[in-house]
Amino acid sequence: MQKKNLIVKKKIHNFYSKQLEDPRIKKIYLNFKKKIYNNISNSFCVAVSGGADSMALSFLAKCYSFENNKKIYFYIVDHKLRKNSTSEAKLVKKKLKSFQISSKILTIKKKNISKNIQSFARDNRYKLIIKETLTKKNRYDFNCTPLR
Repeated sequence: MQKKNLIVKKKIHNFYSKQLEDPRIKKIYLNFKKKIYNNISNSFCVAVSGGADSMALSFLAKCYSFENNKKIYFYIVDHKLRKNSTSEAKLVKKKLKSFQISSKILTIKKKNISKNIQSFARDNRYKLIIKETLTKKNRYDFNCTPLR
């Protein structure tokens, strides 16, 4: 049984290594690695929206975790602000899973918001992710500082 697990891990690792053979992707990854190297502890989290930028970030973070033996937590926030937000969050989770990235959907309880929806969504997204990471902080050396 354990032999099978090792083979699966090797296949996943090979998939990411092969992608890094592309010179453009490798250049982006090396720049990413240089930027975060001194800011990462033993584990960190990535918030994934499903857009091109966050999916690329997920790929780069996964590569970094393989290379540096770091634990990464991938979070998708369902704001419940749109009718299809839950199905969209599930779709992003499924897409990440197809790249062997496990993720967790965090849900904000819907409230009636009449103005400044963007600000509400951003503030609650940060609160929810920080709350989730603090529950893990007791078990892991966790970096809760947003990288900008």
